[in-house]
Amino acid sequence: MTLDLCEIRVPTYRRPELLRRALRSLIDQTHRGWMAVVMDDSRDGEGEPVVRELGDARIEYRRNERRLGAAGNLDQAFVSGPLGGGAFACVLEDDNWIERTCIAENVAALGRSGCPVLMRDQRVWEGGGFADRTTLGALYREGRIEPMALHARLFFGLGAANGALFWRTDARSRLQVGPTVTNTVLQEHCRTLQIEEPLWFSAEPLSAWSAPQGGGREIAPGPRRRLSRGRQSLHRHLWLRYGEALLPELREIARMSQREGRMEEHLGYIGVRLPGVATGRFLKWRLNSLLRALTTPDPLAAYFGRQV
Repeated sequence: MTLDLCEIRVPTYRRPELLRRALRSLIDQTHRGWMAVVMDDSRDGEGEPVVRELGDARIEYRRNERRLGAAGNLDQAFVSGPLGGGAFACVLEDDNWIERTCIAENVAALGRSGCPVLMRDQRVWEGGGFADRTTLGALYREGRIEPMALHARLFFGLGAANGALFWRTDARSRLQVGPTVTNTVLQEHCRTLQIEEPLWFSAEPLSAWSAPQGGGREIAPGPRRRLSRGRQSLHRHLWLRYGEALLPELREIARMSQREGRMEEHLGYIGVRLPGVATGRFLKWRLNSLLRALTTPDPLAAYFGRQV
């Protein structure tokens, strides 16, 4: 293993111009000890000419032998251990990019923190410019985060973000989720759940995350219901695992992010009624939860080892 070598895994699919931007951001890094593996899920191999054109020997091109789909291609990038002898690893999706000092700052931050996993905030690129928000700033503050505190953030939407993670390749946590989770959002949530070591959050954003067109709001009703059903299953799992020990973390995150109502609702959906929650609101949440369970199969049943 090379002590300062960072492996960047780059899943891509039919976005050569965006891939070129992502790879150029690697070539511009102040930290020179890196290698990249482009994982192309397109049978037509649009990424290969881009890699050839850039002509950097540190970038390796691989075309998947068969189509894996968005979730499968992304998940293979989180395989445990080094792909090419690197001590560090991260994933750079083809529509994102990193600033010049990102790798150097991440390596240094991991060294200072003593944690095996780091997560760095990201600037949001939306509509051709940077938005006035970051991906993680509402839910996190600079510092060490224990696994339960990380998992608790799943009640508020986002736990660990794919492109924000940077880790030592000898970390114990298994970041690859597996083939049973085919929704990329739920896969990211499950990846959060699989982090079982302290994580360091660095608040300075040194990368750009491209927001989906429409801000992610244009999800069809069917997939949206499955996503909600999966999140409900995840919340139930977390409550069964941690119980009331989770409440102080939830209350602190709710206070910090001003999302007390979301916390009450998501707990209500899994049958946990907090003091002060009106009976009518709680019963409404429970009824909606029952209807959702009756009409929408749990997309995480196989992941949690339940009977489908």
